[in-house]
Amino acid sequence: AKGYHTLMGFGLSQESVAKKVGKPRATVANYLRLLKLPMVVKKEISSGAISMGHAKALLMIDSHAAQREILRKVLSGDLSVRATETLAKNVLTGESAVGAKSIKAKAGDEFKEVEESLRKVFATRVKFKEKNKKGRIEFEYYSIEERERLIELFMSLK
Repeated sequence: AKGYHTLMGFGLSQESVAKKVGKPRATVANYLRLLKLPMVVKKEISSGAISMGHAKALLMIDSHAAQREILRKVLSGDLSVRATETLAKNVLTGESAVGAKSIKAKAGDEFKEVEESLRKVFATRVKFKEKNKKGRIEFEYYSIEERERLIELFMSLK
């Protein structure tokens, strides 16, 4: 990002920099956006503790304090990029990032044993998806025959 910024200091556009380094313009633009993050976040990117995807999720938020708080949660909870995006969206919609749990964390904490039990009963992967006290239970199938088998099982529970 710093290198791209230096090249732009010589009067080059993002498009020109992208052509010179053989990258898409969007990639150059995304790297340049990283320079807006607080220093602590930049250090975690450099060390490899968080990915570019995590950093892009943090860029959704203008507040450096909120970015640092979510970074702390990412590092302590080993959150996925999707879970980090969820936390960032919660901040944008006014929900507290301090008390927010990722969907992944909720499933891991509250439903892990139930998911495993249902997986054994139905012989397929089962996932609980919960947000704002609402949710759904997903049963995966990998063929039409498997879908039909699951439907028959559900119907037999009447």
